[in-house]
Amino acid sequence: MSNPPSENLRQKKGCNACRSSKVKCDEKRPSCGACAKRNRQCSWPSPELRLSARRRGYGPVKSREPRSFPPLIPKASIIPTVCSAERELLQAQLDVTSHEDSFLEEELWASMGVDSDYTMSSVPFDYAMGISQPMGSIPAGFGALDPEAPFSNFGEFLNPTVQPVFRTLSDHHIPAANSLVLSTTEVQALDHYQKAFSIYRTTKLPRWSTHRLLLDLASQNAMIMHFILAVSINDVCYRHENGSSEEAKKHFKIALRDLVALVKEDAAENYKLIMTAFLFLYLYVPKQRSIPPHTIDQLSMTVRDFIKSHKLDSLCLESSSETLSASKHTLSDRNVLARLIIWTYDEDVKCGFQGYGGHLAKYLTATRERTMAVYEVSRVVLRAFWGSNYPKDQADDDDDNAMELELLWILTALWQDINELAGKTSSEYTESCWDIEQRFSLIQKKYSSVFQNSAMTNMPRTRVQMNADYDVVLYNALRVYYFRTMVADAESEAPPYIGIALKNIMTIVRQTFASNGNELYDRLQWPLFLAGIETDDGFYSDWILSRLPKNRARAALETVIQRQTYSEKTLRRLTIYQIRCLLFESQAIGSSALPGTGQRSFWDSLERF
Repeated sequence: MSNPPSENLRQKKGCNACRSSKVKCDEKRPSCGACAKRNRQCSWPSPELRLSARRRGYGPVKSREPRSFPPLIPKASIIPTVCSAERELLQAQLDVTSHEDSFLEEELWASMGVDSDYTMSSVPFDYAMGISQPMGSIPAGFGALDPEAPFSNFGEFLNPTVQPVFRTLSDHHIPAANSLVLSTTEVQALDHYQKAFSIYRTTKLPRWSTHRLLLDLASQNAMIMHFILAVSINDVCYRHENGSSEEAKKHFKIALRDLVALVKEDAAENYKLIMTAFLFLYLYVPKQRSIPPHTIDQLSMTVRDFIKSHKLDSLCLESSSETLSASKHTLSDRNVLARLIIWTYDEDVKCGFQGYGGHLAKYLTATRERTMAVYEVSRVVLRAFWGSNYPKDQADDDDDNAMELELLWILTALWQDINELAGKTSSEYTESCWDIEQRFSLIQKKYSSVFQNSAMTNMPRTRVQMNADYDVVLYNALRVYYFRTMVADAESEAPPYIGIALKNIMTIVRQTFASNGNELYDRLQWPLFLAGIETDDGFYSDWILSRLPKNRARAALETVIQRQTYSEKTLRRLTIYQIRCLLFESQAIGSSALPGTGQRSFWDSLERF
């Protein structure tokens, strides 16, 4: 193919390092001022074709190779420096394709005439229809359910000239209760939910995960299906950094309307559906930039009040046949309710770090023993839901990972206690700090087997070891979070255990997760953010920034790095309050009750966006 004329080429401004860090580049060659100041190699992006030129038949210029980062010379840091040979090895380990590269580029979608709000599926249409069927209703030997099955006709599916295919969820002659008819792009969204979204969030085999359980519920209920479609489409746009999607909003509004009706109906048999919907609200609302942050407060209070008024946490623990008959809930229903409460609690804790939400988490943490009992009930949810269809090897896998998953719940509760420190009185603050410090020590003793599993260096990692690795990363991130919460003097010296915590975070991330693909980076966003605000090593901070998607967390971290100044080896630290303000672009932070935060006001708030 002939070389394109120069007018068809577009030269990006700024060097690669400045573009990655989102800082202004003076574009001086061969090394710009920012790179010269930080003693790093300066490289420049190659010209790329304009979209109009691609459509006229010129071949692409931009490479699809995994992006790499220039070698950096570290500054004095509390993380020990490494020799040049070790640094080359580390660079090779860190330079893997980012999670953004797993999606087709927006211009490529446009050139194919396909809606850029969606990612092209990695499996064919028939498989996506298969995963929408309830597990118990699928005939034995239904091969399309096998995630490893070969797909011979996928090339035809990618052809943009093929007319959209519309099928119901009753494909393969299996009736579906929700009676929805899905377009091709909606089927692709379901496929993304099953094959990408669930893998980003859990190490469990997707076919037998909680996300699959929720998909089975969706096959029986249109409201849940609309929520899944909204969350999945929104997740694709979020990773494309394309902003919100009108298609996602459409599904969300339909689902929200049905949820409001169910809440008003207030029937006990709908508790499971309502709690499922609440979980998806947590997965959708916080990622919407158009929704004011205080709406998360309203969401947290609404869910807390619903669980509290209907005593759902206590309902999960009742097991007598008489109680089951009276409440119209099976044992499996209670297991599912327990899992939904625990997962929603986890999402509420994450919101609490940003200064919003946390009301549900505070309520559940106040009755720690009862909530721990709810967690125990939730542990067997998968085998209870699928019964005899649940494979023995998966049940054994759940038992093998029990200690690691229990520690994850314990760390989430510790996370919430640190979140709550800002609202404590002086006497309560001192007592809470003593309790938190004791728990850091006790966790290492009680769960020493988890730390030992993480310390093993064999590759590839088993699921138990990957869960152990994540536990250890989160434990060390919480130590950094607690230290930064306690800092009163901006010039205070970091204690030795913070240096150890940072080293542990980066070592595990690069050795386990970077070398194992990008599927689990969603779970690492918060630990990496904490490591990024605490380290003063330019190599690590630049790499962390490259791993964070271009959302408010990355923007906040970039600002933190710019505002924190260095004086010899001492880091001038921003407070957690200042960091929270940056996360929400200096909007007022506070968890106190807001005017008109009742349920009606909450529903109205969501309807407007």
